[in-house]
Amino acid sequence: MTLPRLIADLRKRPLMFLRKNDYSSNAMFILGADVALNGRLLNGFRAWLDETHPVATNMAWFNRVLYVAFPGISTPWDLLDQGDFDANHKAIETLFSCLETFFTVQQQKSGTMDCTEVDDRPPADGESNPSAR
Repeated sequence: MTLPRLIADLRKRPLMFLRKNDYSSNAMFILGADVALNGRLLNGFRAWLDETHPVATNMAWFNRVLYVAFPGISTPWDLLDQGDFDANHKAIETLFSCLETFFTVQQQKSGTMDCTEVDDRPPADGESNPSAR
């Protein structure tokens, strides 16, 4: 499966959406898209990461992806903070690879999955935001 259109476009033309093409900007853009869609874009992504790439600590998905990109490194953010271009490139590619695999699995489970098909209605009163779990 291809990535949802917004994420596929971000992958193809990051500077159309971002001021700077680094891991943090890409991850935060995707997080913002998920929030704008009331958590329905990445619903289940963190659980999928837990199953496929277990890490012993409780972290947000954007941190977990770095441990997938740099296994065995205890502080992968340090590589990115040093401005290492290759490390940023590897982290970005790992992010999109994980997302692509996740959306493929989701599609196989439930039919189709595309940004245009995500229910972007606000949660009903008392309904929790799935991304906050």
